[in-house]
Amino acid sequence: MKVWDAQTGQEIYTIKGHTGSVHGVAFSPDGNLLASGDTGPNGRGPGQVKVWDAQTGQELFTHKGHTGPVYGVAFSPDGKHVASAAGDSTVRVWDAQSGNPLILKGGTSSVATVAFSPDGKRLASGNTGPNGQGPGQVMVWDAQTGQELLTLKGHVNSVTGVAFSPDGKRLASSDVHFRGGEVKVWDAQTGQQLFSSSKVVPRFSGGVGPPLNVQTLSNVAFSPDGKRLAGAVGQVKLWDARTGQELLAFGQAFGPDGMVAFSPDGKRLAWTSYAYVKLWDAQTGQELLSIEARAYSVAFSPDGKRLAGALADKTVKVWDAQTSQELLSIKGHTNSVGGVAFSPDGKRLASVSWDKTVKVWDAQTGQELLSVQGVESVAFSPDGHRLASGGGDGTVKIWDATPLPEKP
Repeated sequence: MKVWDAQTGQEIYTIKGHTGSVHGVAFSPDGNLLASGDTGPNGRGPGQVKVWDAQTGQELFTHKGHTGPVYGVAFSPDGKHVASAAGDSTVRVWDAQSGNPLILKGGTSSVATVAFSPDGKRLASGNTGPNGQGPGQVMVWDAQTGQELLTLKGHVNSVTGVAFSPDGKRLASSDVHFRGGEVKVWDAQTGQQLFSSSKVVPRFSGGVGPPLNVQTLSNVAFSPDGKRLAGAVGQVKLWDARTGQELLAFGQAFGPDGMVAFSPDGKRLAWTSYAYVKLWDAQTGQELLSIEARAYSVAFSPDGKRLAGALADKTVKVWDAQTSQELLSIKGHTNSVGGVAFSPDGKRLASVSWDKTVKVWDAQTGQELLSVQGVESVAFSPDGHRLASGGGDGTVKIWDATPLPEKP
């Protein structure tokens, strides 16, 4: 684990603890703890889950028990439990203080994703199906007792994403496969399938798809108020998240389907579709902006006034979300940029690239504040004061991301 000063890049301390690649990192809701999961030696397990003091970097617990690689970790909303998903077909829920595990058997295939309900009482998981090729299942558990509450069948491909609605009443799941993907929404209490998107066969019209994983369905998102659900399945589709009624369908993919992101106020929707970034009115489906850019990921600033894109041409771009005017074109990565995220205060921008670096930029000037090698994933803490990343070298790195005081 490395801790850096996010303004100067000076290394404060280094702690190594993992024996395999780190595939998941997650801050506790209060930002005081950090959980990480690794794949174990040679990437085949047994994986470990570690909990660290996010202020000092001190290792608090090492949770052993998985016999396969750990693919994902998530804190419960109250921060008292950590859930881990692994290739040994189990989900484990650990007491974040004592390390005592609750073992949830996730079927006979690898568990790829986990998510707590907003109240922390339930846990959803998605598995990959036999040999990692589907049909995958979604399972819902009592997060306190480990009792299996629901097993949701219907996906043809591996389930790679699950998300509860903000009110916890619905559960969305997505699957991906090179032959096509689907979004499904379920009643989180009864397991009744409320609706399913149509399967879409991916279309490629020249060029090369995303450099790591070609996902025909790479994103599904609830609106901030939980009333609508957006998904990219050949087109952008909006559904009434309560009734399943299709509200809007617009746009057409000209290559691998991209990702969707609601603006903070829920009034606009951004979509990356191979050669374009488009903004739509989320109520009418009217196209508001079209930006020629091959972006793999987009993110709204917290105030919704700016839109950042992670581009295949190795740059990070920031646009005015009202006019599409390019505000910044940030160069520094040596390979395609796969993801971007604004800090909670909107003053900094983090990017992660296939050049295995994470960079932090001043979101107003584009000045590079920090660059670190060997990174595969990145996340801001909830208060925006720390930045964590996981890499293939078995380390979790944390930076002090507290902004410097403004000059008078």
